[in-house]
Amino acid sequence: MKLRLVKYSPDMHPPIRSQLIFIVNPPNDTIIPVRQKEGICSCEKLGIEKPIFLPYDRLDGRDGPREYFTRINALKKDLKKKIELINPDIIITHGPDGESGHFEHRITGAIVTEIILKEGWYAKYPVYYFAEPTIKNDEHGTGEVDSKYLPIAIPFSDEDEKKSIEAYKCHKSQFNQIKHHIDIKLADTTNIAYFRKLHLDLTPRKDFFE
Repeated sequence: MKLRLVKYSPDMHPPIRSQLIFIVNPPNDTIIPVRQKEGICSCEKLGIEKPIFLPYDRLDGRDGPREYFTRINALKKDLKKKIELINPDIIITHGPDGESGHFEHRITGAIVTEIILKEGWYAKYPVYYFAEPTIKNDEHGTGEVDSKYLPIAIPFSDEDEKKSIEAYKCHKSQFNQIKHHIDIKLADTTNIAYFRKLHLDLTPRKDFFE
């Protein structure tokens, strides 16, 4: 995600405001301020706005359906309020692939998409999903999309990549997982960030095959 945001900063002409929302899911309360500090550090490295934090624990439903739905509904309300407050030109979030395949990335993207569809905001707030193109013979094999479904290919500079790597390094409490992503970014010399837009075919039909 950070590699996509570093290209869009207030230094651009005309300036572009990028606002990142973190849904913090810490293993315990003591690490919440740690994750917040790391998030602020990464946004400073990127040169974008100070981030917004929404602290929500366990989005996987392991606490039971009652707790799950209570938590998810509260998160929906919070995200809806933030979207209205920010009033963005576009929204960039995780697609169904979840970028790295992480289940909470998938849930987050699904909730954002649900809000947009429920509120009738499809035209008002265009949604874009970032993704990684499929790598043949990749041993990890998660969170990838065939490149023919990623029509938006935005180039970035080596300097942009350096800023992004420095932003990744801010997340020291998660560095074991993040180091893998840094290695992948450094190994990829194409310097292209891929996206696809949420597109709805709104043509009225009375049959699937019309």
